[in-house]
Amino acid sequence: MPSPPSESGRSAEPAGSSARNKQDAYESEYWAVGTSYTLNYHFVRYWAHDRFAGTDQGGRWLQRANAFLRVQLLRDASRFIILYEDPFDMAQRMRLPRRGWHKKWNRWSLLFTDGHAANVLTDTTKGATGLGWKSCSGMNSVDPLAWWNNPDDPDYQYRDLPPLPGQ
Repeated sequence: MPSPPSESGRSAEPAGSSARNKQDAYESEYWAVGTSYTLNYHFVRYWAHDRFAGTDQGGRWLQRANAFLRVQLLRDASRFIILYEDPFDMAQRMRLPRRGWHKKWNRWSLLFTDGHAANVLTDTTKGATGLGWKSCSGMNSVDPLAWWNNPDDPDYQYRDLPPLPGQ
């Protein structure tokens, strides 16, 4: 199946694929998972999960991520990104300029926690936040520029946020 016109460069291998030629087994992200946008998962993986792995609260990573998401809903719902174009993922993690699906440098279609979507000009060379947007991303749990390791980041105060109650 062809990719949607705006999507290029991203593909996913269908589960259970046994094609001899792996190139033939891959399909566009849109056709594989229903969207060419990626969920903002880095704060969950690298902060809530990896940073607390091996601690007494390591198993409560989803509740901790939800506690942080609750803070973002209250403080920065109009800036906190929930979905983004897939190439934005690497642009922010590597702090590099990149083109999005619409072939414009540093311009991305983003969905925010408050439900609005916008095509936003970003400067990912400065990290995971900017004028009108923030992703709370990081390259890994020990990334010195990630919000949970950077005392100059406004969200640093939430680095030890306890998990929400429940399972």
